[in-house]
Amino acid sequence: ELALQSMKEENESAMKEVQIASNKAIQNMMSEMSLTEQKLEEYRKETVNLRRSLDEAIHRLQTNQEDVIDRSLMKNILLDWHSKSGKARRDVMVVVASVLHFTEADKDKCGIGPGSSTIEKVVGAVAPPLTPAVKTAEELDGDNIREKWVNFLLAECGDSPKRENEVKSPAAPKMRKSRSSRTTQSLEL
Repeated sequence: ELALQSMKEENESAMKEVQIASNKAIQNMMSEMSLTEQKLEEYRKETVNLRRSLDEAIHRLQTNQEDVIDRSLMKNILLDWHSKSGKARRDVMVVVASVLHFTEADKDKCGIGPGSSTIEKVVGAVAPPLTPAVKTAEELDGDNIREKWVNFLLAECGDSPKRENEVKSPAAPKMRKSRSSRTTQSLEL
């Protein structure tokens, strides 16, 4: 019995040592797990911030992509412009204006805006401006394009089908009719 009692005490002390060791191991594991969870939460926050920064950078790139110009493209356009002359040189400047999004004022400075060509300036100085049409397309009488064209020409030269009806009288002498007067007469009917 004494041996049994001493064995029991030895086993109990061994059990206490094992429990103390296991408790320490559990506490160590719990503290490590807590640290790991804290690091994981920090990493999640950092990931969210990095993702937000990345999304903002992508958005800025997408909105500013229009402002990005390829250097080799601009180099080739400039070399092409330098090697050309006359109308071809002007055409290259039109491409440059398109790529660089020139305003109308910028185009005028470069001589490629509307009304900036030499011929247009000369014609504008020599030729009088066009007068507006006497009648608009809606005001012209006629059911088809031919009738409207004839009425347009008559209105432009100052004659109109109504005026011709007033001038013609039943007692007026009949003359040989040309094709255009027959067309006008058929339109009047």
